[in-house]
Amino acid sequence: MRKTHPYIKEDNDLVIIIRPLRNDSTKSWMKEYIIKSFSDEEYELYVQFIINIFKQKIAFSLYFSIYGVDISISAIKSSNGEISKGSSLSKSNTDCVQTLSADIDGLEPESINAIYQKLLDLDLETICIWSGHGIQFHILLNKPCMDLLALSKFNDALQQNGFDVDKQVRDCSRILRLGFFNMKAKIPDNNKYQDIIKVEQIANTNRRYEISDIFKKLGVDYIPAKRPFGTKRVDLLKNPNALETYKFACEHEGYSPSKPKIKKVVQVKTVEPEVIASDKKLIISQIETINLQELYPMLHISQLSVGFRNMLYGFREGYADNTLMFIVARLHHYGFSLVQIQKVTSKLAILDTFNWSWDEDMVAHKTEYFFNLGIHNVPTNTFKDLEEEFGPLKSQFIKKTKDMKSVNIHIPRTLFTYQPNANGNQIAKIKSAAFVLYLNFLLDTYQYSIENPDQCKMYLEQDIIELSGRKRSATRDALENLTPKAIDKVQIKLVSKKKAVSKRDGAAYRYFVNPINKYNGYIEMNFENLKYLLDQCKSNQLSNSALMLYFYMIFRMGENDTETIAQFTMALATGISQSQIQRLLVELEAKKLITISKNGYRETNKYCILNYNDEIAPIVSCSF
Repeated sequence: MRKTHPYIKEDNDLVIIIRPLRNDSTKSWMKEYIIKSFSDEEYELYVQFIINIFKQKIAFSLYFSIYGVDISISAIKSSNGEISKGSSLSKSNTDCVQTLSADIDGLEPESINAIYQKLLDLDLETICIWSGHGIQFHILLNKPCMDLLALSKFNDALQQNGFDVDKQVRDCSRILRLGFFNMKAKIPDNNKYQDIIKVEQIANTNRRYEISDIFKKLGVDYIPAKRPFGTKRVDLLKNPNALETYKFACEHEGYSPSKPKIKKVVQVKTVEPEVIASDKKLIISQIETINLQELYPMLHISQLSVGFRNMLYGFREGYADNTLMFIVARLHHYGFSLVQIQKVTSKLAILDTFNWSWDEDMVAHKTEYFFNLGIHNVPTNTFKDLEEEFGPLKSQFIKKTKDMKSVNIHIPRTLFTYQPNANGNQIAKIKSAAFVLYLNFLLDTYQYSIENPDQCKMYLEQDIIELSGRKRSATRDALENLTPKAIDKVQIKLVSKKKAVSKRDGAAYRYFVNPINKYNGYIEMNFENLKYLLDQCKSNQLSNSALMLYFYMIFRMGENDTETIAQFTMALATGISQSQIQRLLVELEAKKLITISKNGYRETNKYCILNYNDEIAPIVSCSF
């Protein structure tokens, strides 16, 4: 299994599933065992599992999954799309395979050599095992294959070449018997066995093949099954042509070698080209020099790292997926929206600099996939590989160029600084309805300042009611929370009021928003983002309390990707009861504003802020 599943490692969700089958009248499956890695500790646990199996009074046969299984995905019944309770293995969560396996039953020992020699005549070296009544053989692949139909195609090709293989070994969720656990020949009503079945390894190999080469040797063309990018596998359970996407970067998926029909970027003003990191790769004279700043006007090219700039000259064979993942993750971290990033990657797709162009639609789908992952960097090993190929990739935080950068609204952090009251309890300074009203004030006053830069907008009560979209009584309560009495030393005065010159609509006061003290820190949010959230509140698609909790989480997280925050702390800072916090967190997660990750038993959860609207830029920064 080390050879057939070399991708099983501690740092991913892929595992091997071992399934014990009772060899009695019930023929029922027992609790599955999962191999997560091939470490020494995992080996000891596996040995103990085997010992415990032998100690049972009931005999078992053991089976293992041919494909790696993603345990982060539930098994789903293909018939009705429901989560399967009877099994943890199905088409929905099998991921990839690095071996093509077959099973031939009903053989006599003397016929084994003829079959093995027939495979050798086809130049196919295998791991071949005599199971007691037949053979299993495994052909190793040089990289993971995510084609969920590969096993079926392989067995069809073997049948065409005269191999009488087991027709059941076809689907990607198939399991095979572990060769040394053949316990069928048991005496009825007795735990003894009639004969000891001798199981042995007939042949071994370390040779690995490109999957297409295996099919060529069998006289068949291999056409990988492809799932449309951007479509989830669970949506295609009834369609056998399903393909997992990115657990491994299968770089032959979606690539097209250079063709005349592929558009080539018109050369603009040339500049001194960047120095390529490795002199083992293409030398600089082979690179078509392009003015990157003119090609990518939305980027500050001079602020990008050398390695990043080298990536922008075009995709290279063997690095395309990881290059795209790095660019998307880094630009997402810099504050670019999905639409803005796709403008960058679409231009990168049509460059033919290294004779390796890529379909624009495919790049758009992959860009969206990487963007939705919410990552801010690539894995460490991938980062090192990219640096070796392209040059240094570390750079300081940058912002978008002026024509791409949207206006940002400053929201004071002091809104969430809670202090003790007279009873010694910590209280929030502002109620959720008042908080949302204040955000509406900020948005409206900014729009007013564009046309009237030297004036301060004054509001009558009726103006504020229209601004909030709430009833008069609710608006008055919120407004009172924003204009506290001078005696209240805990509260800050976000809005001030003056006596009105005229009492139009019964209004006695005029209100205006006080400037914020930036020295105390602020949250900086894109204007369109803020408008989007407030529109959600006005249409009752998002509650005031949920929005206030969302901003508090932004305040707590700052520039961090994730943050551990206790619900008790959330309740103190926002003034929302702790019993409501859990419901609001579920609401925010359902709206795709946050993700919640369990942090272990009885441990505080981890939270991550999401980009919730692809058409607008995410939060830019949090200043302290």
